[in-house]
Amino acid sequence: MAEFEGAKARPPGIRAKWFVADETIGIGKIRLLETVGELGSISAAARQMGMGYKRAWFLIASLQKGFNVPLIETVRGGNTHGGAAITELGKELVRRFNAHEVEIQTGFAGLSEWLQTVQARAPVSGAPVTDAQVCESDANQAGVGEAGTDEQGGSDDAVKIGWER
Repeated sequence: MAEFEGAKARPPGIRAKWFVADETIGIGKIRLLETVGELGSISAAARQMGMGYKRAWFLIASLQKGFNVPLIETVRGGNTHGGAAITELGKELVRRFNAHEVEIQTGFAGLSEWLQTVQARAPVSGAPVTDAQVCESDANQAGVGEAGTDEQGGSDDAVKIGWER
């Protein structure tokens, strides 16, 4: 079983994900759009963000599917070396998403503080913890013998989640 003494888990967090015309918009696509606007280049934005050019184009194309007006304008490469510029709609999307993120983080602050007091600690060695280990650990803390056996009238899920049976 993994050792839990003294290890700290990553603090609780929250992220926004928007659903627009069957497409999802999250912080990654917004940061990519923002970086394209700053650098004036999809390839430069991809390099800075540690992703391939094809991946960046895929993300931009999927983001664009949700809108009827372009989010970026591109100029083909060649002798002029091409480039990309974020449109007014793209700038407005980034601005609104970032403002929404601030609202979410502000609203989550109190809940995050509470969650930090009740969340499980991370294993010490960094070794992965199996569901069975989590279940066994929770059952031991709750004073239950074998975690989630049918004789006790419950399932493993109830113990993992910490529900009273």
